[in-house]
Amino acid sequence: MADEYFKELAEKIESGEYFQDARAWYSSKYLSPFVDRAYFVLLIFLSIVLLVVAYSTLFSFYPLKTYKPVFIVNDDQATKYPTLKAIGNVHNPVENPQPVVQKYLLKKFVEAYETYDFRNNFARLERNKKVITQLSDEDTARQYDNFMNVTNPDSPMLRYHKEALRKVEVDKGSFSIQKISGTAGQSADSSQRYTATVDFSATETSITTGVQQKNTWRAKISFVYKDIRYDRKTRDFMPLKFKITKYSVEKLG
Repeated sequence: MADEYFKELAEKIESGEYFQDARAWYSSKYLSPFVDRAYFVLLIFLSIVLLVVAYSTLFSFYPLKTYKPVFIVNDDQATKYPTLKAIGNVHNPVENPQPVVQKYLLKKFVEAYETYDFRNNFARLERNKKVITQLSDEDTARQYDNFMNVTNPDSPMLRYHKEALRKVEVDKGSFSIQKISGTAGQSADSSQRYTATVDFSATETSITTGVQQKNTWRAKISFVYKDIRYDRKTRDFMPLKFKITKYSVEKLG
């Protein structure tokens, strides 16, 4: 029996079958469990990913909502159209329009600079800042920013915040506009320098108590202005130029 076993073993060694059987045994004994374990872990990972995707997809449909139409009242845009408003004397067509335009722009600037209204999330103050930026030079616009800044002890943001309003009314008869000497001989194409004083009343109203306090003030303004003129050669109007270069106020009473 032993001789036949060793003879058969020798034949398998010579043919290489013995080594093939040995490698197959080693692989099934030690390598296959490791590979199977890796496949099993990969299968579990993919199953978890698919489960998470399916779970999130399923719950994306919840909560179920029923959307119902809601009627919203909307203004008819066909009724929205620009209108022209006269700022001068429409019954006197030969009246010089330049002082009228100057007074109108000065009035708009004073109202924007001195008015304080925090309502509608400070929307009025935003509009005021845009007006001041458009009608003044960089230094005056920066002066307004510093005036409104909370680091300024006299800032309306600190004095009034959301506890008071300040309404301004300009006295239409108080305008005093003078052209600065030395600019009268300049051509019409160049800007002219002016000084002006404007009186106005400021009414401060407490939101909590309703108490009002009214004072009168005088604004002292320096500005440059370029006349509106019609060029007969180009058949076009020369552009308007208006910039406030200096602004200050003093209390009258």
